[in-house]
Amino acid sequence: MPVNCERISLNRQTQVMLFFSVFMLLFAGLTRAAVVSAEVSIEPAGQTINTLGQTFSIDVQVDLQGNLSGGMQANLAFDPDFVEVNHVIEGNLFQPSFIFNEGTIDNLAGTVINIYTVMLSSVSSSGTFVSITLTSKANGISPLTLSNIVITDETGAIALPFNLTNGSVTVAEPSPTPTFTSTPTATLTATISPTVPATPTASPTATISPAVTADPTVVPGTSTYTVTPTPGLLPGLMVDRNWLNPDKGDELKINLQQLPANEEVTIKIYNAQGVMVRALITGQVSSGQITWSGRNANDQKVASGVYLIRIDSASMHKTIRVAIVR
Repeated sequence: MPVNCERISLNRQTQVMLFFSVFMLLFAGLTRAAVVSAEVSIEPAGQTINTLGQTFSIDVQVDLQGNLSGGMQANLAFDPDFVEVNHVIEGNLFQPSFIFNEGTIDNLAGTVINIYTVMLSSVSSSGTFVSITLTSKANGISPLTLSNIVITDETGAIALPFNLTNGSVTVAEPSPTPTFTSTPTATLTATISPTVPATPTASPTATISPAVTADPTVVPGTSTYTVTPTPGLLPGLMVDRNWLNPDKGDELKINLQQLPANEEVTIKIYNAQGVMVRALITGQVSSGQITWSGRNANDQKVASGVYLIRIDSASMHKTIRVAIVR
Protein backbone atom coordinates (compact mmCIF):
# COMPACT_ATOMS: atom_id res chain seq x y z
CA MET A 1 0.00 0.00 0.00
CA PRO A 2 2.77 2.56 0.75
CA VAL A 3 4.31 1.70 -2.57
CA ASN A 4 1.18 2.72 -4.45
CA CYS A 5 0.97 6.04 -2.60
CA GLU A 6 4.57 6.80 -3.54
CA ARG A 7 3.83 6.10 -7.20
CA ILE A 8 0.76 8.34 -7.12
CA SER A 9 2.81 11.17 -5.57
CA LEU A 10 5.52 10.77 -8.20
CA ASN A 11 2.99 10.86 -11.02
CA ARG A 12 1.46 14.06 -9.71
CA GLN A 13 4.91 15.69 -9.48
CA THR A 14 5.66 14.69 -13.05
CA GLN A 15 2.35 16.13 -14.19
CA VAL A 16 3.09 19.44 -12.49
CA MET A 17 6.53 19.69 -14.12
CA LEU A 18 5.10 18.89 -17.55
CA PHE A 19 2.35 21.48 -17.13
CA PHE A 20 4.91 24.12 -16.09
CA SER A 21 7.15 23.34 -19.09
CA VAL A 22 4.26 23.59 -21.53
CA PHE A 23 3.17 26.88 -19.96
CA MET A 24 6.68 28.39 -20.35
CA LEU A 25 6.88 27.33 -24.00
CA LEU A 26 3.48 28.83 -24.74
CA PHE A 27 4.42 32.03 -22.88
CA ALA A 28 7.68 32.34 -24.84
CA GLY A 29 5.83 31.79 -28.12
CA LEU A 30 3.21 34.38 -27.29
CA THR A 31 5.88 36.85 -26.22
CA ARG A 32 7.81 36.42 -29.48
CA ALA A 33 4.65 36.65 -31.57
CA ALA A 34 3.80 40.01 -29.96
CA VAL A 35 7.14 41.62 -30.85
CA VAL A 36 6.90 44.67 -33.17
CA SER A 37 8.77 44.40 -36.50
CA ALA A 38 12.17 46.07 -36.95
CA GLU A 39 12.68 49.35 -38.85
CA VAL A 40 15.49 49.35 -41.48
CA SER A 41 16.43 52.61 -43.21
CA ILE A 42 19.20 54.40 -45.12
CA GLU A 43 20.38 57.57 -43.36
CA PRO A 44 20.37 60.23 -44.57
CA ALA A 45 17.44 59.29 -46.79
CA GLY A 46 18.36 62.02 -49.28
CA GLN A 47 21.41 64.24 -49.64
CA THR A 48 22.98 66.50 -52.30
CA ILE A 49 26.67 66.46 -53.24
CA ASN A 50 27.86 69.66 -54.95
CA THR A 51 31.36 68.55 -56.02
CA LEU A 52 32.48 65.82 -58.41
CA GLY A 53 34.99 63.47 -56.81
CA GLN A 54 33.68 64.20 -53.30
CA THR A 55 33.61 61.37 -50.75
CA PHE A 56 30.50 60.95 -48.58
CA SER A 57 28.85 58.27 -46.39
CA ILE A 58 25.50 56.63 -45.76
CA ASP A 59 24.43 54.43 -42.81
CA VAL A 60 22.09 51.45 -42.75
CA GLN A 61 20.16 52.00 -39.50
CA VAL A 62 18.22 49.27 -37.67
CA ASP A 63 15.65 49.93 -34.94
CA LEU A 64 14.94 46.53 -33.35
CA GLN A 65 12.16 47.87 -31.05
CA GLY A 66 12.65 45.12 -28.50
CA ASN A 67 13.40 42.28 -30.92
CA LEU A 68 16.24 39.89 -30.20
CA SER A 69 18.64 39.61 -33.14
CA GLY A 70 21.75 37.57 -33.64
CA GLY A 71 22.70 38.67 -37.17
CA MET A 72 21.73 40.44 -40.39
CA GLN A 73 22.42 40.43 -44.12
CA ALA A 74 21.61 42.82 -47.02
CA ASN A 75 22.54 43.87 -50.56
CA LEU A 76 22.87 47.46 -51.86
CA ALA A 77 22.13 48.73 -55.38
CA PHE A 78 23.15 52.17 -56.78
CA ASP A 79 23.61 53.91 -60.14
CA PRO A 80 27.27 53.52 -61.21
CA ASP A 81 26.97 56.41 -63.69
CA PHE A 82 26.78 58.92 -60.84
CA VAL A 83 28.45 57.35 -57.77
CA GLU A 84 30.82 54.52 -56.82
CA VAL A 85 31.33 52.62 -53.55
CA ASN A 86 34.74 52.77 -51.86
CA HIS A 87 34.30 50.48 -48.84
CA VAL A 88 31.83 49.09 -46.28
CA ILE A 89 32.51 49.38 -42.52
CA GLU A 90 30.77 47.46 -39.72
CA GLY A 91 28.49 49.59 -37.55
CA ASN A 92 27.99 49.54 -33.79
CA LEU A 93 24.79 47.45 -33.62
CA PHE A 94 26.32 43.96 -33.65
CA GLN A 95 29.76 44.68 -32.23
CA PRO A 96 31.64 42.71 -31.15
CA SER A 97 30.53 40.35 -33.91
CA PHE A 98 31.71 36.80 -34.48
CA ILE A 99 31.88 37.18 -38.29
CA PHE A 100 31.60 40.31 -40.46
CA ASN A 101 31.69 40.38 -44.27
CA GLU A 102 31.76 43.75 -46.10
CA GLY A 103 30.31 42.16 -49.23
CA THR A 104 31.47 42.14 -52.85
CA ILE A 105 31.67 45.65 -54.39
CA ASP A 106 30.96 45.87 -58.13
CA ASN A 107 31.16 49.49 -59.37
CA LEU A 108 30.40 48.44 -62.96
CA ALA A 109 27.12 46.73 -62.08
CA GLY A 110 26.31 49.18 -59.25
CA THR A 111 25.95 46.58 -56.48
CA VAL A 112 27.36 45.46 -53.15
CA ILE A 113 26.38 41.80 -52.60
CA ASN A 114 26.28 39.72 -49.40
CA ILE A 115 26.96 42.21 -46.63
CA TYR A 116 26.42 40.25 -43.39
CA THR A 117 27.31 39.94 -39.72
CA VAL A 118 26.89 37.01 -37.31
CA MET A 119 26.91 37.04 -33.49
CA LEU A 120 27.16 34.22 -30.96
CA SER A 121 24.81 36.15 -28.67
CA SER A 122 21.94 38.56 -29.37
CA VAL A 123 21.15 42.30 -29.19
CA SER A 124 17.88 44.09 -28.49
CA SER A 125 18.83 47.73 -29.10
CA SER A 126 18.99 50.03 -32.11
CA GLY A 127 22.03 51.21 -34.07
CA THR A 128 24.03 51.11 -37.30
CA PHE A 129 24.33 47.85 -39.24
CA VAL A 130 27.00 49.21 -41.67
CA SER A 131 28.44 52.53 -42.87
CA ILE A 132 29.14 52.77 -46.61
CA THR A 133 31.56 55.30 -48.14
CA LEU A 134 30.94 56.48 -51.73
CA THR A 135 32.40 59.00 -54.22
CA SER A 136 30.44 61.25 -56.60
CA LYS A 137 31.25 60.81 -60.32
CA ALA A 138 28.81 62.80 -62.47
CA ASN A 139 25.72 64.99 -62.15
CA GLY A 140 22.52 63.01 -61.64
CA ILE A 141 20.35 61.19 -59.09
CA SER A 142 21.33 57.72 -57.86
CA PRO A 143 18.82 55.55 -55.93
CA LEU A 144 20.23 53.73 -52.89
CA THR A 145 18.23 50.51 -52.61
CA LEU A 146 18.54 47.68 -50.07
CA SER A 147 17.43 44.14 -50.91
CA ASN A 148 17.78 40.50 -49.75
CA ILE A 149 17.46 41.67 -46.14
CA VAL A 150 17.38 38.97 -43.46
CA ILE A 151 17.36 39.67 -39.71
CA THR A 152 17.72 36.51 -37.59
CA ASP A 153 17.10 35.77 -33.93
CA GLU A 154 19.83 34.54 -31.59
CA THR A 155 19.55 30.99 -32.98
CA GLY A 156 20.16 32.21 -36.52
CA ALA A 157 17.00 30.46 -37.68
CA ILE A 158 14.03 32.82 -37.43
CA ALA A 159 13.83 35.83 -39.75
CA LEU A 160 12.31 38.84 -37.99
CA PRO A 161 9.84 41.01 -39.97
CA PHE A 162 10.90 44.56 -40.86
CA ASN A 163 9.81 47.82 -42.49
CA LEU A 164 12.22 49.27 -45.07
CA THR A 165 12.99 52.89 -46.05
CA ASN A 166 15.44 53.32 -48.96
CA GLY A 167 17.29 56.51 -49.94
CA SER A 168 18.95 58.41 -52.78
CA VAL A 169 21.77 60.87 -53.46
CA THR A 170 21.80 63.81 -55.89
CA VAL A 171 25.08 64.89 -57.49
CA ALA A 172 24.72 68.47 -58.71
CA GLU A 173 28.02 70.26 -59.25
CA PRO A 174 27.24 73.77 -60.53
CA SER A 175 28.56 74.73 -63.96
CA PRO A 176 31.61 77.01 -63.80
CA THR A 177 30.83 80.72 -64.16
CA PRO A 178 32.41 82.04 -67.39
CA THR A 179 34.83 84.92 -67.02
CA PHE A 180 35.20 87.63 -69.63
CA THR A 181 37.94 90.18 -70.22
CA SER A 182 36.69 93.58 -71.34
CA THR A 183 38.27 95.12 -74.45
CA PRO A 184 38.97 98.85 -74.13
CA THR A 185 37.43 101.15 -76.73
CA ALA A 186 40.04 102.84 -78.91
CA THR A 187 39.73 106.62 -79.33
CA LEU A 188 41.25 108.33 -82.33
CA THR A 189 41.57 112.10 -82.76
CA ALA A 190 41.35 113.47 -86.30
CA THR A 191 42.76 116.90 -87.31
CA ILE A 192 40.63 118.84 -89.84
CA SER A 193 42.55 121.25 -92.15
CA PRO A 194 40.16 123.49 -94.15
CA THR A 195 41.10 124.43 -97.72
CA VAL A 196 41.01 128.16 -98.68
CA PRO A 197 38.10 128.70 -101.11
CA ALA A 198 39.03 129.81 -104.68
CA THR A 199 36.08 132.14 -104.99
CA PRO A 200 33.71 133.73 -102.48
CA THR A 201 30.95 131.43 -103.70
CA ALA A 202 32.98 128.17 -103.29
CA SER A 203 32.12 125.91 -100.35
CA PRO A 204 35.01 125.02 -98.01
CA THR A 205 36.20 121.40 -98.05
CA ALA A 206 38.01 119.45 -95.34
CA THR A 207 40.32 116.42 -95.27
CA ILE A 208 40.72 114.10 -92.31
CA SER A 209 44.19 112.82 -91.43
CA PRO A 210 44.58 110.03 -90.60
CA ALA A 211 41.69 108.57 -92.60
CA VAL A 212 39.22 106.72 -90.40
CA THR A 213 35.72 105.34 -90.69
CA ALA A 214 33.51 107.50 -88.54
CA ASP A 215 31.11 106.02 -86.04
CA PRO A 216 27.57 106.99 -87.20
CA THR A 217 26.79 108.07 -83.65
CA VAL A 218 29.40 110.87 -83.83
CA VAL A 219 28.06 114.31 -84.74
CA PRO A 220 29.54 115.44 -88.13
CA GLY A 221 31.84 118.46 -87.94
CA THR A 222 33.46 117.55 -84.64
CA SER A 223 37.19 116.85 -84.51
CA THR A 224 37.02 113.61 -82.45
CA TYR A 225 35.90 110.25 -83.86
CA THR A 226 35.40 107.08 -81.78
CA VAL A 227 36.25 103.76 -83.48
CA THR A 228 35.17 100.47 -81.85
CA PRO A 229 37.22 97.40 -82.86
CA THR A 230 35.35 94.56 -84.57
CA PRO A 231 34.04 92.11 -81.94
CA GLY A 232 36.02 88.87 -81.86
CA LEU A 233 37.14 86.02 -79.60
CA LEU A 234 38.28 86.95 -76.15
CA PRO A 235 41.91 86.12 -75.33
CA GLY A 236 42.40 82.93 -73.35
CA LEU A 237 41.57 79.24 -73.15
CA MET A 238 38.19 77.50 -73.48
CA VAL A 239 37.04 73.83 -73.53
CA ASP A 240 33.94 72.30 -75.11
CA ARG A 241 32.85 70.38 -71.97
CA ASN A 242 33.70 70.03 -68.29
CA TRP A 243 33.79 66.21 -68.14
CA LEU A 244 34.59 63.30 -70.44
CA ASN A 245 34.75 59.49 -70.49
CA PRO A 246 37.81 58.44 -72.56
CA ASP A 247 36.68 54.80 -72.40
CA LYS A 248 33.71 55.80 -74.57
CA GLY A 249 35.88 57.66 -77.07
CA ASP A 250 35.41 61.13 -75.57
CA GLU A 251 38.11 63.73 -76.27
CA LEU A 252 38.47 67.14 -74.67
CA LYS A 253 38.70 69.90 -77.30
CA ILE A 254 40.78 72.82 -76.04
CA ASN A 255 40.31 76.05 -78.01
CA LEU A 256 43.13 78.59 -78.01
CA GLN A 257 41.79 82.07 -78.63
CA GLN A 258 44.07 84.97 -79.65
CA LEU A 259 46.97 84.18 -77.36
CA PRO A 260 49.88 86.66 -77.27
CA ALA A 261 51.86 86.10 -80.48
CA ASN A 262 55.31 86.99 -79.11
CA GLU A 263 55.13 85.31 -75.72
CA GLU A 264 56.12 81.87 -74.54
CA VAL A 265 52.92 79.98 -73.65
CA THR A 266 52.64 76.74 -71.65
CA ILE A 267 49.50 74.62 -71.27
CA LYS A 268 49.81 71.83 -68.70
CA ILE A 269 47.41 69.38 -67.05
CA TYR A 270 47.55 68.69 -63.30
CA ASN A 271 45.64 66.24 -61.08
CA ALA A 272 43.71 67.31 -57.98
CA GLN A 273 46.85 66.90 -55.84
CA GLY A 274 48.75 69.42 -57.98
CA VAL A 275 50.97 66.86 -59.75
CA MET A 276 51.53 67.57 -63.45
CA VAL A 277 50.39 64.66 -65.63
CA ARG A 278 51.07 66.11 -69.08
CA ALA A 279 52.37 69.23 -70.87
CA LEU A 280 50.31 69.96 -73.99
CA ILE A 281 52.03 73.10 -75.32
CA THR A 282 55.30 74.86 -74.58
CA GLY A 283 56.25 77.66 -76.97
CA GLN A 284 54.74 80.42 -79.10
CA VAL A 285 51.22 79.85 -80.41
CA SER A 286 48.47 82.36 -81.18
CA SER A 287 45.31 80.32 -81.82
CA GLY A 288 43.96 76.94 -82.84
CA GLN A 289 42.56 73.80 -81.24
CA ILE A 290 44.22 70.86 -79.51
CA THR A 291 42.69 67.72 -77.95
CA TRP A 292 43.35 65.66 -74.84
CA SER A 293 42.23 62.02 -74.71
CA GLY A 294 42.72 61.49 -70.97
CA ARG A 295 46.29 60.14 -71.06
CA ASN A 296 49.44 61.17 -69.21
CA ALA A 297 52.92 61.95 -70.53
CA ASN A 298 53.61 58.20 -70.86
CA ASP A 299 50.45 57.75 -72.96
CA GLN A 300 48.78 55.85 -70.11
CA LYS A 301 45.14 56.33 -69.09
CA VAL A 302 44.70 58.66 -66.13
CA ALA A 303 42.40 57.69 -63.27
CA SER A 304 38.90 59.07 -62.77
CA GLY A 305 38.83 62.38 -60.94
CA VAL A 306 39.17 66.15 -61.26
CA TYR A 307 41.96 67.63 -63.40
CA LEU A 308 43.14 71.22 -63.91
CA ILE A 309 44.13 72.68 -67.30
CA ARG A 310 46.53 75.56 -66.69
CA ILE A 311 47.66 78.21 -69.23
CA ASP A 312 50.56 80.53 -68.35
CA SER A 313 52.33 83.32 -70.22
CA ALA A 314 53.90 86.62 -69.32
CA SER A 315 50.54 88.42 -69.59
CA MET A 316 48.02 85.68 -68.79
CA HIS A 317 47.29 83.02 -66.16
CA LYS A 318 44.12 80.93 -66.37
CA THR A 319 42.87 77.59 -64.99
CA ILE A 320 39.93 75.42 -66.11
CA ARG A 321 38.68 72.37 -64.19
CA VAL A 322 37.46 69.19 -65.92
CA ALA A 323 36.52 65.71 -64.67
CA ILE A 324 37.52 62.29 -66.03
CA VAL A 325 34.72 59.73 -65.60
CA ARG A 326 35.31 56.07 -66.44
